[in-house]
Amino acid sequence: MARPRLQTRGFATAVALTLFFGAASAWALPVTPTFNWRASAPGTDPTNEWNATIGSHQWSVSGASQGVPSSSYTPITGAYDFSSGDTATGVSFQGIASGNPSNEDVSLELWFRPNDLSGGQQVLFETGGGVDGLSILLNDDVLSLRVKDGGNDLTLSHTLPSAPSDFVQVAITLALDSTAELWVDGVLEQSGSASGINDWTGSNGSGIGSRNGNVGGNIGGDLNAYGSFQGEIALFRFYRNQVLTGAQVQQNFDAIATPEPGTAVLVALGLAGLAARRRPRR
Repeated sequence: MARPRLQTRGFATAVALTLFFGAASAWALPVTPTFNWRASAPGTDPTNEWNATIGSHQWSVSGASQGVPSSSYTPITGAYDFSSGDTATGVSFQGIASGNPSNEDVSLELWFRPNDLSGGQQVLFETGGGVDGLSILLNDDVLSLRVKDGGNDLTLSHTLPSAPSDFVQVAITLALDSTAELWVDGVLEQSGSASGINDWTGSNGSGIGSRNGNVGGNIGGDLNAYGSFQGEIALFRFYRNQVLTGAQVQQNFDAIATPEPGTAVLVALGLAGLAARRRPRR
């Protein structure tokens, strides 16, 4: 009887194809964002920059470290780990693209995991300041959206039920002078009137996982105590002049949190190929 042999070339090909097509399927999006930042694809110097994989914009990173997180969501293969004092800053979203995106509808999506739910007042994202501005905030276990346009403002909030063991999707949509929505893990948690809000950021800079000057949406300085996020951020998306539907938010969540049937089939085929290659020849 011949000794069992592993045909490594065929095995490597099967695994490579499985991973390639599986990853492509997992990252499929129902709507292409204007800008897309994935921590698994940072800048040429991850300790100092985080570049968009769709669009052209860079966060200047200071202190936050980029690495491979422990996650049951297989598409999440990178995250920036923020702690007190760490920052990632950029220009205001008023000037992030040609024209003025803040005079248009907007959707944002961010995937994060806090160290715990007792970290106090933390900034997940902010742009603008106390006149016109927008921010996504975490205050212990309360996740919130704040938008301000001059004398008009709105706040939507949701209490996280328990400390998350894995990454959390937060998505916000804003239809100017109409409605704002706050989504968590594909579920609409709160909506409210955006009457009178026609400009969602001013010229003050933006921050992800940290503040950049004044926190966007400040009302008489009520957000002055908010500082750096303490936890991991894996993904951030900006949709210019787009209000994502509930189905699209859910699809974005499922693409990361739930393997698609096509991905599962490819994985199964890859494993079947591996098993066949490992059979001893007689």
